[in-house]
Amino acid sequence: MVILFLGDYLFFIAMLKTTPLLATIGIGLTIPLAVLGDFFLSSLIVGQVVLGAVLVLMSFCLIALENSRNNRISRG
Repeated sequence: MVILFLGDYLFFIAMLKTTPLLATIGIGLTIPLAVLGDFFLSSLIVGQVVLGAVLVLMSFCLIALENSRNNRISRG
């Protein structure tokens, strides 16, 4: 119960500090972390899974970069 509350609370704080889009894509970072965990547990990893994890990481980085660029422009 506490873990669910903590997750919702951290998601709420992330939306306040960034944008809802960036916070939602950030939740998707659990996908690459799960792939990394499978790698360390010596599970079989398919190339499509690695490609998907890389695409999620790239999308998060691109959206974060665009978000910071927009913040710099709006501040002056």
